[in-house]
Amino acid sequence: MDERQNIGPQPDRAAGDVSAQVVNFVEAGARDVFARTATITQGGARQVKADNVVVRQGGVQQIEATDVTIRQAGVAQVKADMAQIVQSGVVLAQAENLTLDGGTQALGTFAGSAAMDGSLAQVVVSRGPMEIEQSAAVAMLAPSVTIKNSIVGLLFARRVEGNVSALFGPRAAVAFGAAFGAAFGVAFALARMSSRRRRKP
Repeated sequence: MDERQNIGPQPDRAAGDVSAQVVNFVEAGARDVFARTATITQGGARQVKADNVVVRQGGVQQIEATDVTIRQAGVAQVKADMAQIVQSGVVLAQAENLTLDGGTQALGTFAGSAAMDGSLAQVVVSRGPMEIEQSAAVAMLAPSVTIKNSIVGLLFARRVEGNVSALFGPRAAVAFGAAFGAAFGVAFALARMSSRRRRKP
């Protein structure tokens, strides 16, 4: 993260914000964290902005970083270049390179390329190739998908490798997609409004 980059409101230390080159919390936390490297173990924060972020057995509402690793933790929103999420829960994950592993559960994911291994997601959207193994997804959209021992409810792809079983017939798929899309759209609209409010000085 360039030091000259506008990262939003300035840290308010009186309110519990932390700003430093390296931040390391163990069984502790802060409101907002601004750093080059931030590690949170069994702690939490409202918002974390850093180049590198690691969260273990903790909770964060919003993460914005270059490289993110989340293990056995809960995060509401992640935005990164590279994100590896293991044995964790996330509401929305957005990354150029995204990996969900080891029992991770996600509501929505948007990626340049993505891989799922032993995980569950509601909606998965990838601009590039998608790999899914021993996982399940309600709806998936990608140009190409490789599936191994997995279940996908609604699959939209130009090229598919592996055995695919449709869980919905054409009529059920249209009805389900419309209802789920409407509900998901409302959820993301609310998330964007909340994010804009937090960015206001």
